[in-house]
Amino acid sequence: MPAPRHTWMTVSDGRDKTQQIYQRIFEGSLDPEIRDIAVRLTQMVDRNDHRERIARLHRYVRDSVSFHREPVEQLQAAAWTLHHGGDCDCLTILLGALAWSLRYPYRVVPHGDKRDPEHYSLSIGWPASNDCGGDSHTHWLHAEVSAAALLGETSDAAAQRRAPL
Repeated sequence: MPAPRHTWMTVSDGRDKTQQIYQRIFEGSLDPEIRDIAVRLTQMVDRNDHRERIARLHRYVRDSVSFHREPVEQLQAAAWTLHHGGDCDCLTILLGALAWSLRYPYRVVPHGDKRDPEHYSLSIGWPASNDCGGDSHTHWLHAEVSAAALLGETSDAAAQRRAPL
């Protein structure tokens, strides 16, 4: 299979970055390679065990895709990040695309200044839905992938948990 084209958006300010991340997640969820990986990761898990299915997607991105900072802020396509790694927003895009390819709702979580967030993570919901934003019956789990966080744990909580006493 050929390597994905390097498609990205360069971001000059943070005002619409969150919306661009949502767009990248949606685009990535349509990529057959992304969908195939999501199906492969969850195929041996009961279809009603949503927490475990989401946990497998989370662990895969957190543990298998390299995190690195970018010299210039870019929002990379999910498939590019899959093969080449990326920073917090790119890993968020990849995880969101994997989740949405299985129709798990998602919320992009900006951290810091809402006009120019310095960090991004994701919340993933269940059960699966045709509405990417979920509904009143959606259960949400925080999914931080740029730190050694457990599913449901923020990067700050992960740092506190790992801090020596």
